[in-house]
Amino acid sequence: MAEPPIDVGSDYLELVEAATGRVLATSRALGPAEVSRLLREGGLPEGAADVYRVSGQQHTRLTLRPHESAVRSMVADSDGTTYEPLLSLQDARRDPIGAVVIEGDDGGQIHATAPASIVACSEQRLERLATELEEIAWPGNETGSVRVFFERIRADGGVVGGMGGGVVTGGVWVHGEFRQLGMGRSITRVILGEADELDAPEPDVTEGFTRRVVAAYHGRPSPFWWIFGFPQSEGKSLTRDDWESAFSQPHGYHGYSRWYSSTVREVARRAGLEVLRPDDGKK
Repeated sequence: MAEPPIDVGSDYLELVEAATGRVLATSRALGPAEVSRLLREGGLPEGAADVYRVSGQQHTRLTLRPHESAVRSMVADSDGTTYEPLLSLQDARRDPIGAVVIEGDDGGQIHATAPASIVACSEQRLERLATELEEIAWPGNETGSVRVFFERIRADGGVVGGMGGGVVTGGVWVHGEFRQLGMGRSITRVILGEADELDAPEPDVTEGFTRRVVAAYHGRPSPFWWIFGFPQSEGKSLTRDDWESAFSQPHGYHGYSRWYSSTVREVARRAGLEVLRPDDGKK
């Protein structure tokens, strides 16, 4: 039986052919499951059709294309701002405000950004760099959690994402986690085409912090040991006071607002302690 006409006074979904703009189907039902059903029953190849939520005269696209960041697209829709993705590094280089954004942890962290005009490495090397940075910051994340996006972002424009997001400057911007690991310059050199391989981490920490990491390692704080790759132990767990003392804030040391888990892992590793991948440590 044919579906009754949509009441234009209420929100509904439209399945629209991307190439022609032709409406293929409509649905009163809302939500992710209904979006998936419309796409599946539409029978078109991936990317050939989009689902829009229609509210009065407003049409909001709910489907993402591979070159779009889910986080920044969603925030733009919510705020009524503009999100302007580009298809490739070549396209971004041609655009006067084209930028490269390396996004990790499914949008939970912005690893690095740069104006596309200064990027001298290949798009393939950017993809490999993204994977390398994700393994450092988020070991154990599933494949596909890190992406390289090309977007129109003006200089000094913010980049929405977790862990403080990011910003596009006139040069290469690197997240504080990698700068704390002493890798900021190495990442910059790869993006600028001055080097092909990353240098090993050289954590920028105090001697006192190293001593506290070693003490915490032997205490094996039970709620958190797997985050840092510390092997599980049946020994004494740190109390809350012990924990806060061991991993206290840097108090502005070199501009850092916190010690990152990748720094803790690297400091422990350099102290000769066994450090597992966090996903291995949970098993």
